[in-house]
Amino acid sequence: MTLALRDLVRRASRELGYHDHIPVGMSEPTARIPKTAAVNGTLRLTDHLPEILFDKARPSRSEIPAGERLTIDAAALFNSRVAQVGAHIIRLPEPAFIESGEPVLADTPAGLRIIRPAPFATVVDGADVTASALADVIAEAKVDRATMPQVAVRIPLPRSAIKAVGDAQIVAEVAHSIALGVGAAVDRALLAALVASTPDAFSFGAVAAAGLRHRDLRAIVGTGGAGAVADRGELFVNGITAETSDVVTETIVAAFDRFGVIVSPEIELLAERIDATGSVTLTAWLGVAALVPDAGFAWTVAA
Repeated sequence: MTLALRDLVRRASRELGYHDHIPVGMSEPTARIPKTAAVNGTLRLTDHLPEILFDKARPSRSEIPAGERLTIDAAALFNSRVAQVGAHIIRLPEPAFIESGEPVLADTPAGLRIIRPAPFATVVDGADVTASALADVIAEAKVDRATMPQVAVRIPLPRSAIKAVGDAQIVAEVAHSIALGVGAAVDRALLAALVASTPDAFSFGAVAAAGLRHRDLRAIVGTGGAGAVADRGELFVNGITAETSDVVTETIVAAFDRFGVIVSPEIELLAERIDATGSVTLTAWLGVAALVPDAGFAWTVAA
């Protein structure tokens, strides 16, 4: 992955904003056709991150542990608060080939299924048993590949910055930033979806009514700080272990293992030369979608 991303930036810095048209039978171009001075590429979530070189005079600090050779998805999970409190992070499966006369691509289903306790009830001898809805037994959230939301980031790489620290170092730093950003995007997708579902106010009675145990719960404290209490180096909300996040304002208490986020297996890249010196702008796209089979497993906490 290191060489691929570094080569992408290098190629883009030399890319021309035109191509010459040479008609059939001629040896010299007759027209110069404008085009974008850009190169496309991809990063797979399973690619390994490049190592950031340590410079005593100018150290670079990353949230990713030094000395650990991590893949992009592992680094993203390391930075994701919802992953740390139990949410499922699912890589979107690749479409599968089906042989049916001619090979065709078939979309592989992806989502999260939550199995509930079957709602047994006392019945009188000879009485009919009322049928339950399947949704009372199994709740599911699925993702449509064609309409999966996309997130993107655009990072400028001025020629002056590339020369100042070297292209290998700056590309490594940008790769780390992208991996950490994937983790934050995962958090934003799920926490925003939970807030948008307008959850009820937290109470232990509501937790009991949802069929949950106290140990199923975790809390994420948003920038509003509601309900957060620090005690001997740990953070709690109503006695529930908590962590902080900068992607929402609200404080959310939930059984996070009932929720998930699905991400596309590749990050699409576009490296564009933006001036005559070879400065480059790198744009990255990724599909990210929240999976909320039943929003009734989450609550908000008031100040």
